[in-house]
Amino acid sequence: MFPFCRTSPCAWLTASALFNPAGLHAQGYTVSNLVADLPGAANIDTNLVNVWGLAILPKDMLIVNANENAIAGLYGTDGKPTGSYLAVNPAPSGLAVNRGSGFKVTDGQRMCPSTLIFVTENGTILGWSMDFTNPTAGMFEPEATVDADGSAGGD
Repeated sequence: MFPFCRTSPCAWLTASALFNPAGLHAQGYTVSNLVADLPGAANIDTNLVNVWGLAILPKDMLIVNANENAIAGLYGTDGKPTGSYLAVNPAPSGLAVNRGSGFKVTDGQRMCPSTLIFVTENGTILGWSMDFTNPTAGMFEPEATVDADGSAGGD
């Protein structure tokens, strides 16, 4: 009656092979505790308290929000702390890497796209741009800047 709804047995066989949970388990994943504020991980960073987000930056660096300390820390892919921290005030509750040209922030002289976008507990959205750092000196701009603030109005 509805020829467009007919599916060949070959299509069903292919679909069931693709979505077979046993096939997914065969691939597997390995959990590695790379960094934590308590013993048990490969690396210890006592600044990393109440983690609320993780993102991978260009050049395979990890950035992790530490909500309790209102910072985001920079780590190698092996979980080793670089010792570089970004102030994210108030406490960060999420982050995303911005690979586009929007969500611009300023250093007072120029506008650049945010490399990272943070959301905080009180509703502010902060941006931080890698363009405002000195990569050769390993400097990390100390603070994310407010780009949107809906904390007062509940918007």
